[in-house]
Amino acid sequence: MLVVVLVAVVIRSQGGGGEPQPTGSPLAQRTPSATPTPTPTSTPVPTSNLTKTTLPGGAGITLYEHPDDTLALTSYQIQDPKTKEWVDYARASLTGDYAKYPNNWESKVSPNGRYLAARGKNYTDDGYDSVVITDRDTGQRTTVKTVRKPLIASVWLWSKDSTRVLLAIEREVSTDNWRTEGFVIATVGQTAADVVTIKDTAVDESYYGWYGPGGGTVTVAKDGDQESLRVYDTNGTEVRTIDGIGHVPDTMDFFSPSGRQFVTDCPGGTAQNHCVWSTEQGEITTRFTSECDKVLGWYDESHLFCWEIDSGADQVIVIDFKGETVRTLLEVPDDFQFSAAFTQKPRTS
Repeated sequence: MLVVVLVAVVIRSQGGGGEPQPTGSPLAQRTPSATPTPTPTSTPVPTSNLTKTTLPGGAGITLYEHPDDTLALTSYQIQDPKTKEWVDYARASLTGDYAKYPNNWESKVSPNGRYLAARGKNYTDDGYDSVVITDRDTGQRTTVKTVRKPLIASVWLWSKDSTRVLLAIEREVSTDNWRTEGFVIATVGQTAADVVTIKDTAVDESYYGWYGPGGGTVTVAKDGDQESLRVYDTNGTEVRTIDGIGHVPDTMDFFSPSGRQFVTDCPGGTAQNHCVWSTEQGEITTRFTSECDKVLGWYDESHLFCWEIDSGADQVIVIDFKGETVRTLLEVPDDFQFSAAFTQKPRTS
């Protein structure tokens, strides 16, 4: 797999307890409404007085930040060139230093910066994969068992209110060939997880994200060359479908901060063709092109952020709806295999 792919996804390396971790990529009933989705107001993106930070673990990997940024790089992984193992790093909060977590497959910081959700490299003694939620304010650690070996449940996304963690249930069906079988929701302060099994070949190549307006999860169903969003409630009951979409970001974090919009590659287009959809109407409202090689998600309601792959260095950049580059967030020399996880900061209004 080329670095152009790896840098754009949450890393899929080796599974818990020595089991291989999945390397598959997510795939990419309209509900009519008489009320049009409001056009988001453009917000300024800081472009000056940026703080430049060299990230630990990789010479030349540089982060550019501003206190007014709407998101923060909160965790990342770098592949060791000798061992080929992925080394996990996570931030103490939304700001500050990064620490190495060599015993974790993945670590995710909550939007409020208080909690760290981490999946270790070993099953529990009684054969469960698990996620450990650490409260950085109190130091309390809660282990939440998820699924039994040989399944794994990989950590994907925090809820916007920092109370729940969404994980994807995965099973290896052949060497380096994994399929999803539903999702898990772990709640802060609880030791028991909600495990929802969905064995449906239409969605078994997709991971899971939070449904933008709230109240459920979303995945991608595939029927031949056609793809659609499929929305479930937290019990796994299908509640909505949006047909005819293009590929969604591999992060599965493709709804805008308000939830009123989501982004995909335009149907039939390439990664440089972006389509913004009205969540309520299930219809495309904006089309534009850019130099992006992989969209990662939303900077704010009127800007996306993405990987742009250039000779010598790869960059995470912010783009507007004209496809123009507004700002660089991260630079990575192209001799690294690197995965970045950005966290949307809590909205202040």
